[in-house]
Amino acid sequence: MKVAILGGGLAGISAAYHAEKNGHEAVIIEKEKELGGIARSIKWKGCIIDYGPHRFHTKVDWVEKLFKELMGKDLLVRKRLSRIYTPEGFIPYPPKPEAILKQGKKTILKIGFDYVTQKIKNKILGERKESLKDWGVNRFGETLYEIYFGRYNRKIWGVDPSMISYDWGNQRVDGLNMKNVIKKALGIGKAPRTFLTKFYYPKYGAGSFTKKFAKKVKGNKIAGSKAVKVKKKGDKWEIVHEKGTLKADKVISTIRMDDLIGMLEGVKVPKKVMKAAGELKYRSSIFVHLLVKKNSVSKDSWIYYHDPTLVTARVTQQKNFSPYCVPKGKTVLTCEIFSNPGEEPWEMSDKELIKKCEEEVRATLIGNKVELLVGKVIKYPKTYPLFLVGTEKRVKTIKDYLESIGIISTGRMGSFYHTNMDHSIIMGRKAVEMQL
Repeated sequence: MKVAILGGGLAGISAAYHAEKNGHEAVIIEKEKELGGIARSIKWKGCIIDYGPHRFHTKVDWVEKLFKELMGKDLLVRKRLSRIYTPEGFIPYPPKPEAILKQGKKTILKIGFDYVTQKIKNKILGERKESLKDWGVNRFGETLYEIYFGRYNRKIWGVDPSMISYDWGNQRVDGLNMKNVIKKALGIGKAPRTFLTKFYYPKYGAGSFTKKFAKKVKGNKIAGSKAVKVKKKGDKWEIVHEKGTLKADKVISTIRMDDLIGMLEGVKVPKKVMKAAGELKYRSSIFVHLLVKKNSVSKDSWIYYHDPTLVTARVTQQKNFSPYCVPKGKTVLTCEIFSNPGEEPWEMSDKELIKKCEEEVRATLIGNKVELLVGKVIKYPKTYPLFLVGTEKRVKTIKDYLESIGIISTGRMGSFYHTNMDHSIIMGRKAVEMQL
């Protein structure tokens, strides 16, 4: 049986790999010239840099085994250190009791009062579970929620967290609440994923794993060819792409669901499905890579910039993921900006973005004496699904319809779910189990 796989990110590669393991023929169609999606790396000025920060950790044994087998000696175990930059200075993330106690007497009293009040309110009235704001306030109270989550999510998503789905908090911040913060500080119990202190990382960038994984797929990989039509012909499928036409028995899609709905032919798409697809929203990213003449500037894996006056939302140092990615005496800082086309940061020139990010990291991290050698800007449209309130119903409407006509939609974009690397690999295999 031949299966067409739309999209060659990690979920698509995983689907092809597992389809072949089960004795089927798999063909990947990918619009970019290289497979991997956002889990790719690029070579630049003697450095290897990821599009954005990646770390690998999983609770699933077969996924960890696969990762270790593919990477072999090129697998590193790295320490995780994350901090938040606020207008008041740096604080650790995830939250730590000792950091909370340094907030000042008035703030500490307000944190305690808000937390106790919220717990009493939840006990009497029940927890409100509609938005990301509800998710944070239920767990931490209004003040601590705002310090750690409110202003940052407002900055990265471009909307107030009261408009973002409650489920998004469950997706992205595993097991984080005041109880677990205290248990972690006391060394009690098993730490949730959010509290991990170590992670796996490929010696030569996240993209080196993706490339090795893609090589395990023996079938045809059609890269640099965007799918434009997905036609149902009886119980078969015909995929028209920029380089030709592919006939297949089954289809697994990892591309954006709204794009897929717009490509369908030979089926009648209900109005409610068209409406749901049209209401899906995304957030785009700008990656500004700065090569500076210094061996290292911090020990952080991630620094989250909560300060609303700064355009930078997150800074990573590639060398802290792997020292083999950047030559000695130099380091690469990646400033990530969340912005959609039409918004001011997106419309800025590369030169303006590099200058802006340089000013911000000098003011907050490296000072004025470190020499900036060169900068590079990558704009990546529709990087993240924007999980607004009501999105769950829209996604279910679309996925139910696609399954009814014989298409399994999976992966980050195909499920409209903010996945990690291991999630995407798991979803690819599950799609094969459902479809074949």
